[in-house]
Amino acid sequence: MPSDSRETGKSHQPHPRRLHLRPGYTTGSCAAAAARACVEQLLLHKGFAPTSLLLPSGERLVLQPVNPRMGEGWAGCGIIKDAGDDPDVTDGIEIRARITLNSQPGNDIRIAGGDGVGRITKEGLELPPGEPAINPVPRRMIRDNVREILKEANYAGSVIVEISVPQGELTAVKTINARLGIVGGISILGTTGLVEPVSALAWQDTIVACLKVAKASGCERVVLSPGRSSEAAAIKVFPHWPHEAFILMGDYAGFSLDAARKFGFRQIIISAQFAKLVKIAQGCIHTHVHHSTLDMAWLSASAQQAGYGQETLAFISRAHTARQVYQYFRQRSDGLFFSTLVDRISRDLGVRCILFSYEGEKIADSQEEGRGGRAG
Repeated sequence: MPSDSRETGKSHQPHPRRLHLRPGYTTGSCAAAAARACVEQLLLHKGFAPTSLLLPSGERLVLQPVNPRMGEGWAGCGIIKDAGDDPDVTDGIEIRARITLNSQPGNDIRIAGGDGVGRITKEGLELPPGEPAINPVPRRMIRDNVREILKEANYAGSVIVEISVPQGELTAVKTINARLGIVGGISILGTTGLVEPVSALAWQDTIVACLKVAKASGCERVVLSPGRSSEAAAIKVFPHWPHEAFILMGDYAGFSLDAARKFGFRQIIISAQFAKLVKIAQGCIHTHVHHSTLDMAWLSASAQQAGYGQETLAFISRAHTARQVYQYFRQRSDGLFFSTLVDRISRDLGVRCILFSYEGEKIADSQEEGRGGRAG
């Protein structure tokens, strides 16, 4: 599922221009906060008061439930999505949760998708076909927040959490969900629970500011990463490098590469996960999903050049997403395609290129011994 890729963790650079933009919170936060408020009412009788949502970082976000409903053994309410100053089609819509209690022992928390939540119909996403489009981190947030209240109330029964979005099907028309095989509504997304506003000027100014800091700090090498997940993975590869050397470039790969070259760093390294790396390899200088699309014919041609046969080429031509192609090679423990990809980027862009798995494991590096890529 499409996801905001801003991961939690220590911030490694100042973000001077972002301070002028108002942050918001994700649909995942809305779903988890609505679920928490419902359980608080059912078990602690809090009257749908503002609820203190636990974020993945351990921080708290206080949100106000709206439109409460109750019945025998169940409660429902919503949270209005606020995207801050981020341009987001889900801004202002209501994300609802309905909690049903089952007093039989089990301590199980089951999550279901109701009206307006998309359902997955194609392979290649983070969840299998048939599942509601509620991403893994929001699912974890829902469970963590519900468990907090169950523990506080000494409740040992089971809970059913149904997430719904009254305007979800209408809103989904403005997203790329249909192209990804997500039908009937929006996706419940988020990795940090918070939305950092995206402004092209703010991002570019921030990137330049971070590069200036890196240069002033004496860094001879910099690592450019599109998101915090790949940045965190790169930090593990280079644990002794100064934190100024790690630059979040967001979706501005072309701008970041040009800017880094102008500063004259001795080595530029790109660290990324598969989908972003493929877009960079295809020459997409702006890798956001609204500005670039993955060219499966390009992927198929790359596989053919690497010596793969018709079975593999046919699979790639049928694939709907980059993740589906990624999983195909990962499940076969076949690293040749990944090595070919990083070597091609290294050769074409004159940088060192490192590919990480979605779990943060390094799976290909153009500068490993015996590799053909050129490290800039």
